[in-house]
Amino acid sequence: MACELSDEYSRLKKEISTQANNDYLECKKAVYKAKVVYRYSQCIKKGDALNIGGGCGHIVGNPIHGYKELQIDDEFCVVINPSSTEMEARITHYLNMYVENDGTLKCK
Repeated sequence: MACELSDEYSRLKKEISTQANNDYLECKKAVYKAKVVYRYSQCIKKGDALNIGGGCGHIVGNPIHGYKELQIDDEFCVVINPSSTEMEARITHYLNMYVENDGTLKCK
């Protein structure tokens, strides 16, 4: 008979899945943020947003902002992006630890 996963086990699985992919997502966010801050600093330095509502934050979000782009891409983040096989292995490993060590019930 198939196992119906307990609510606690399902919650842990979702949480662990999110954490297992977190480093990769944080890397991509950091690259994006660095690019925005680079354009923002140019805007501040030039004083371009003195009379614009929303200031430099508004200007640098516009695709035709005219500032130099930071020459960096997020290709290096791929190294820490787990494959689906690695992801499943991580999730299974940590879930098994919870079942064995904390007494979390896998099935209802």
